Amino acid sequence: MIFTQDFDSLMQTPVGSGPFRLAEYLADDVAIAERNPDYFVVGQPCLDRIEVKTFPDAVGAAAALLQD
Repeated sequence: MIFTQDFDSLMQTPVGSGPFRLAEYLADDVAIAERNPDYFVVGQPCLDRIEVKTFPDAVGAAAALLQD
């Protein structure tokens, strides 16, 4: 698929065929990717899921690092 216009929609609609699929995305909170069962390398990826916490600014990220 080649986009010739409407590049802003790419930020809202994930495109790809890698080892993980985007399962959930909440802006300024979390991005969750889950194993792609159709990935072409047998036995990979070795992880079932990846969660990436995101923060709206550096102050929030620093505060999260300091929490117990």
